[in-house]
Amino acid sequence: MSEIGYLPPGYSLRSSTSKDTFGIIQICFIDYKVLGLFWCCLLLLSYLFLDIPIKSLILELCLGFLGILAIVHLYQMSIIKSSQSWVIEYDRKIVACAMVQHFQNYSELYRLHIKYIHQKKGLGTCLVKTLLKEVNKPVYVVPFPKALYFYTRLGFVPIPRHRLPKLYSQLSRKGLTAVPTNLGRSRHS
Repeated sequence: MSEIGYLPPGYSLRSSTSKDTFGIIQICFIDYKVLGLFWCCLLLLSYLFLDIPIKSLILELCLGFLGILAIVHLYQMSIIKSSQSWVIEYDRKIVACAMVQHFQNYSELYRLHIKYIHQKKGLGTCLVKTLLKEVNKPVYVVPFPKALYFYTRLGFVPIPRHRLPKLYSQLSRKGLTAVPTNLGRSRHS
């Protein structure tokens, strides 16, 4: 049992540190890197088996992909450094994380990731309940439609577009729903 919610045996929840950056990147962003590395490998393999004029084009494409991956990696690191985040570990490995961006009058939960084999164990609920106690209210989230029930169960409520901050009002026009907590305005109240 953690302070905020239930964690199964063997799991531990804590605020992230700078040492967790790579583990968070692995959970939140690894799909993009795997896809990019897959294409680079595919291009390099085709490079070995094709004619010489096409080889230079393939080599340039591979270098371009690697450059894009490096830029994406630097961007991801800057996102992690500018946010507040929590991680859940299992067997000394990060298996879940939540990241919150702070603004002047509110916060935004913009990442909540749980490794697939650790889902359906209450880790997401525990992370969200923890961050709700720690961050400035209200907390906004723009969930995927299939995650809307998860967030409403935790106290988030859909609100009319005209009551949203400008950014979320624009997202709402694009068919996304911004959902703030209904839990007061300040963590000190």
